[in-house]
Amino acid sequence: MNEDQRFELLYQVGEELLKDGAELGRVETTVAYLAESFELQEFSCFIMINGIFMTCRKHNGDVLAKNKEVPLATVQLDKIDAINDFSRKLTAKKISIAAFSRQFNQIKQDYQPQLKRQFLAYCLGSASFCIIFNGTLPESFAALFLGLFMAFYLLILTPKLKLSKISLNISASFLVSILAQIIHGFFPWLKLSSLVIGGIIALVPGISIVNGIRYLFNEDYPSGLAQVTDALVISLCIAFGVGLALWTFDLL
Repeated sequence: MNEDQRFELLYQVGEELLKDGAELGRVETTVAYLAESFELQEFSCFIMINGIFMTCRKHNGDVLAKNKEVPLATVQLDKIDAINDFSRKLTAKKISIAAFSRQFNQIKQDYQPQLKRQFLAYCLGSASFCIIFNGTLPESFAALFLGLFMAFYLLILTPKLKLSKISLNISASFLVSILAQIIHGFFPWLKLSSLVIGGIIALVPGISIVNGIRYLFNEDYPSGLAQVTDALVISLCIAFGVGLALWTFDLL
C-alpha cells in the first residue's frame, strides 16, 4: 500500500472508532500507534466528539490532510474491541498492513447491529429497569411490552419517517407514555410511574452524560460541552413528551 492508501485506511479506522462511540483518548491512542506502524511521517490528528482531522507529510514533501464531521451515534463496544484487538496485533507486527486492512473491512461488515438482538435488548432493558425502580413482576411484564413497542418504533418506523433527533425523542416518549396510560387504565393496580420509567429508559442518554462529564474533567471542553448539551436536549425532549402525554390524558 502506498502512503495515500495507508493514510486513508488510518482515517477510516479513526472515523469508525469515533462513530461507534469510542472514548476520544482511545481513538487518539489507537490512531497514533497505527500511524507509527504505517510509517506515516509528521503525523498529527485532532479529534473531537463529532469530528476528526488528520494530517501527515509524504516522502516527496506533499501534505495529506482530511477532515470530516462524524455525527453522534450509539455505542458498539464489541466493534470497538475488535478493531483495537487487530490494531494491537499490527503494532506488535503479528500481522501485515494488508491483513489488517482486510480484517478491518471484515469487521465493518460482520459487526452490524442485529435486529433480533436489538429487540431483545429493548425488551429486557425495559423490564429490568422497571424492577430496579421498585416495579413488580406484573409491571415488569407490561414494561417489556412497552420496550417491544419502543424497539419497533425506533428501529422499524423511525428510519422510514426520517425524523430529527428532537422529534424522535419527543414522539417516542409521548407514544410510550400514552400506551403506558392505556395499560394502566385496563389494569389500575399497575403503577403508572413504573410503566413509564420502564418504557422510556431506552431513550435516557446515560453514556452521553458520563462521557461528557469525563471529557470536562479531562479539560476537553468542546467535546464535553457537546456531549452534555446533547444529553440535556434529549432529556428535555423526553420530559416534554412524557409531560405532554400526561397532560393529554388529564384533558380527556
